[in-house]
Amino acid sequence: MSGAVQFTIPALSVGIEVVVFERWLESAGAGDRIEYAAGPVEPRSLPIWKRVNQAVDEREVAPLRSRRVGGGWQWLAERTAQRREGTLPCPSDAPDAPELRLLKLLRRCANFDQVCPTNGEAAALLGLKNADAVRYLIGKLIEQRLIAVLDNGPNERRIVTILANGRATVPGRL
Repeated sequence: MSGAVQFTIPALSVGIEVVVFERWLESAGAGDRIEYAAGPVEPRSLPIWKRVNQAVDEREVAPLRSRRVGGGWQWLAERTAQRREGTLPCPSDAPDAPELRLLKLLRRCANFDQVCPTNGEAAALLGLKNADAVRYLIGKLIEQRLIAVLDNGPNERRIVTILANGRATVPGRL
C-alpha cells in the first residue's frame, strides 16, 4: 500500500490594484488608512507592494502591519503627508469644491463608525442650498467611483462605502 502525503497550500497574499491606491492617495487626508494587501506572507511580487514602498520612500505614507483575527496579516498604509502638488482629492475645479467637502464628510463618518447623514443634514453641515444639491453631488461621487451607496429603504439610513479604503458608514434608523 502506498502512502500518500497530504498537505494544504495556504492561500497566497492578495493586494489591491495600483490604480485604486493612487486614487486613495490623491483623496486621503493625513491619518487616513487603506488596507492594500492581506495574507500569510509578504506579497513582495505584487505591483502594489512596489508602489507602496515607493510612496514610503517619498514620505507620502507610513507602512503598518497587523495580525488578522482569522490568521495571516494585513498590510496598511497610513497617509502622512498632504497631497502632492498639482493633484486634487477628487475631480473638481477647486480644493474646496462641494463634492470634495461632501467626500470628506462621508469619509469621516465611515472612519469613525457613524451613520450617514441624510441629504438635508449634509446640506446644512456643508452650507449647501438644499438636499437636492447633496443628492446631485452623491451622484457625481458615485459616477467618479469614489463611493458606493446601499439604499436601505425609507425608514433606514443609507450605507455609504468609501471605495478607496473599503470603510462604510454604519446602519441606522431615520
